Amino acid sequence: CAPGRQLLLRGGTDVNFSPPAAHSALVLAPLLARMGVYLDARVAARGFNDGGPLGQVTVAACCETPLPPLNLTERGKPTSLRAFV
Repeated sequence: CAPGRQLLLRGGTDVNFSPPAAHSALVLAPLLARMGVYLDARVAARGFNDGGPLGQVTVAACCETPLPPLNLTERGKPTSLRAFV
């Protein structure tokens, strides 16, 4: 798709009660891609909310317009299984 927007985010990448930065690439991006929104999230540095160094994530996004509705009313059959340690 056409070039979209790019964000530079600084802060905690792995903090309590929040999805970790990997969530963007492994869960959010594939779901949004089904709607025509494409994300490229790259973690340049990890950070925590303990007063230490800040994390840094670059997110590039583009989308097709208009966005179609996303139908998630049926579970479907599993197509693969991956584990991350």
